[in-house]
Amino acid sequence: MEAAVTENIIEEQHVTTADSIRAYYQLTKPGITQMVVVTAAAGYYLSIRDVAYFTSIQNLFHFVIAMLGTALISSGACTLNMYLERYDDGLMKRTKNRPIPSGIISPVHALIFGVITSVLGALFLGYINMLTLGLALVTHLSYIALYTPLKKKTWFAMVLGGIPGALPAMGGWTAGLNSVDAGAWIIFLIMFIWQMPHFLALAIMYRKDYEQGGFVLLGNQENGSTISAKHLLIYVLVLIPVGLSLTYFGITGYLYLLGSLLLSGYLLYSAIILIQSTTVVNARKTLLASYAYLMGLFIFMFVDKL
Repeated sequence: MEAAVTENIIEEQHVTTADSIRAYYQLTKPGITQMVVVTAAAGYYLSIRDVAYFTSIQNLFHFVIAMLGTALISSGACTLNMYLERYDDGLMKRTKNRPIPSGIISPVHALIFGVITSVLGALFLGYINMLTLGLALVTHLSYIALYTPLKKKTWFAMVLGGIPGALPAMGGWTAGLNSVDAGAWIIFLIMFIWQMPHFLALAIMYRKDYEQGGFVLLGNQENGSTISAKHLLIYVLVLIPVGLSLTYFGITGYLYLLGSLLLSGYLLYSAIILIQSTTVVNARKTLLASYAYLMGLFIFMFVDKL
């Protein structure tokens, strides 16, 4: 099978400079990297006392360097993930046109790009502080060496993958305070638990595609979507009080609390509808609800501190 797929990964094509730049950008998985930076920024923002912090040029520079380092090391991890999964990507409809399997970028060039961006990101975060660098390295290594290979061995890889997905939020907090306390753990847990219903909605939407690529999903072909929907609802029920706990610990105020309650109701409603009918349409609605929940939380976090 691998030999057959290898034939689809041809040598790097002759492309324009614009096409090449676009392809390297795609290697970074922009959606994931942007989410990582946003969550790190949220963690950083929660760690500071108020927005007056950013009136200092030195503090603003510190924040920008932290986010740039986060973006670079995330881009490196995503690129190396694409390098390791280049054969699997060639098997799936939704990923076969990615830069490596399509032949726009050669595997060697992708590997070099991934290593360079990872090292640059580590250097930037090392400038911030050693704690943030350490968390970033754990994130990077667990995503590449733990989550990536286990996806084809066990569905529990989804849970393990939540660790590197949640650590950037904690890294944002430590970039601001250089310490791990209640706020850091809460935002880590919010991100960790949030990823579970998010991933499960995707698994329902692209179940056949994932199975064709050799990834192990929750449940078998007959009952997989139903089991996934039930697990999704459980994670949503756990996520709601964790999100509200930011106010309980005095990190956010009552405006955030009200917004979190409204967003939780919307996400819970979507999860219940999905259990009643595990269609792709309902799974997509739940996926969008999960995005709305997280982005909404970040907005209320920001406004609450003004």
